[in-house]
Amino acid sequence: MDMFNSLEKILKSSDREFRSLFWIDKISFIKLYELLNNDQIKISHLLIFFYFIKNYPTMDNLSFQFQISQKTAKKRLDYIRGILLDFSKDKIKDTDRFNQQPLIIDNKIKIYTVLDTSLFPIRRPTHFEEIYYSTKHKKHGIKYEVGCRISDGKIIWVSEDYYCGTEHDLEISRKSGLISNEIYKFEENEKILADKGYIGESLFFLCPEKGDRENLSKYQKEYESIILPYRQIIENVFSRLKACKILVNSFRGDIDDLSEYIKIIFYIFNIWIENNPMRII
Repeated sequence: MDMFNSLEKILKSSDREFRSLFWIDKISFIKLYELLNNDQIKISHLLIFFYFIKNYPTMDNLSFQFQISQKTAKKRLDYIRGILLDFSKDKIKDTDRFNQQPLIIDNKIKIYTVLDTSLFPIRRPTHFEEIYYSTKHKKHGIKYEVGCRISDGKIIWVSEDYYCGTEHDLEISRKSGLISNEIYKFEENEKILADKGYIGESLFFLCPEKGDRENLSKYQKEYESIILPYRQIIENVFSRLKACKILVNSFRGDIDDLSEYIKIIFYIFNIWIENNPMRII
């Protein structure tokens, strides 16, 4: 990895090659590095972290790639994870949704946010494994509820805690505090765009109609054609997040460690999105 061991070398490198190894583009990486420079972090240490989340190698492979011992690799990885966890705390704010124009539906309903939950796989637990098993995904995992802006995909809401794989989306929203109107304070006529898993709380969510599309009325079809492109924003966000193999392959360690990695990756995603906003097609 000597070819990336300085800012000058990173800037001269191919962005495509950098992203293939470290997930984000080199400009976003340098921006994060500069934000953290008060901690005197070495570029090589930060690269270890990004290589790990992008490729999710074993410690043996990680140490080989960076030509260091497994003990040193783990020490540096844990060190960077701790710094990034502290640095990213409270950086995701639901009020950031107001820094955009809302989607107006029927000249009344205001949409700032699109919401969904995602499952992040874990190895089969030795205890209470049934509560982590998702019958939908046919694997064990933990879930996070994520909301992003409809204009560019920036993440503005993440449930404070993770939830077990068995829990349904609407149940998670009720537990997360999202619809209590205490944490996420709704404006008048504001609703969140969501999928059919959130049908049942129409005061807070705007969801597609139940049933097959061919059975919908002309008005319902036109209505869904308007909101569908905005629904794809959250799907594209998850797709980009899950370019990190640590979020796709079954996590080999403690669930709380995975939770920390997830929260850090959400924060880093928002740095990336500033230079690479998602657009409605």
